[in-house]
Amino acid sequence: MAEFAERAGLSQEELDRFEADVAAETGSMRLFPEAPRTLQALRAHGVKIGVVSNLAQPYGPPLLDLLPFAPDVRAFSYEVGAHKPQEAIYRQAWEELGCSPGELLMVGDSQQNDYLAPRELGLHALWLDRKEDMTPHDGGHVVNSLEGVLGYLGIG
Repeated sequence: MAEFAERAGLSQEELDRFEADVAAETGSMRLFPEAPRTLQALRAHGVKIGVVSNLAQPYGPPLLDLLPFAPDVRAFSYEVGAHKPQEAIYRQAWEELGCSPGELLMVGDSQQNDYLAPRELGLHALWLDRKEDMTPHDGGHVVNSLEGVLGYLGIG
């Protein structure tokens, strides 16, 4: 962050405030309640888990600490040098998993980055739209909680 502050012309006081804000934000990060049990159910059924995310470096380790286990692969924008919806970040995931795009299911809450762009690259995708009043659309490729992935994959 010191490098960022220097390039942005921030004073030491501004940098200290920025670092405190980031620490407060990363300390407040939480998984949705269904995430751990859904991830564990997927893992129990032999599904490999990857995390593909547009993150700044300070957010990566706290996110990984929240997960019930280490993902099989991670493609964080700050590590890959690309961000969603750029192909390189998704490619990182499928190459590290040793599979083709058509063998991957992308699930996320950004319609563009986690649903439309991956589908254009040949991935399967589910849009995680947490609106309670959600009505099914797009051929059942929308779920309103992560648990919807289990039903989509036929895991009971």
